[in-house]
Amino acid sequence: NHAFIGLRLGIAINTQAYHSQDETRYVIDEKWDNGFLSIAGTFNYQWEKRYLTRKIALRPYLGFGLGPTLLANSVEVFEVGVGSPEDTFEIPVKYEISFMLRAGLVFRHLHAGIEYNLIPKSHITLGNSDIGDVKNSFLGLFIGFKILN
Repeated sequence: NHAFIGLRLGIAINTQAYHSQDETRYVIDEKWDNGFLSIAGTFNYQWEKRYLTRKIALRPYLGFGLGPTLLANSVEVFEVGVGSPEDTFEIPVKYEISFMLRAGLVFRHLHAGIEYNLIPKSHITLGNSDIGDVKNSFLGLFIGFKILN
């Protein structure tokens, strides 16, 4: 009665942080202009005890989730001293499996809370050279709703 299985569809913007291994040789363009799309199966445990008043029932819950995440589809990189910034390499970034921990409050069908999404780092490579890393994990606030009982 207190455990719920669900599906979370998530969209986030500007969640990835790029780190260049050699900033004197390579420049990663659009360092903060990215995002992701994810679908995660979730499991939440909701406490029965009501908080606030009898008319306003806020119930706390804890949960976790697991699922695939589609990261930004490419990263633009250009080599310093070779051509111009318009001569960029399009380096693809792939799907990753993400794990999420979440906590929040439920008010009727509305859910709100905080979640930490643990997504493995992506490595940016050009040929055999490791150019940099993409840090994908993030802490976020969310708001959602329950569709079916």
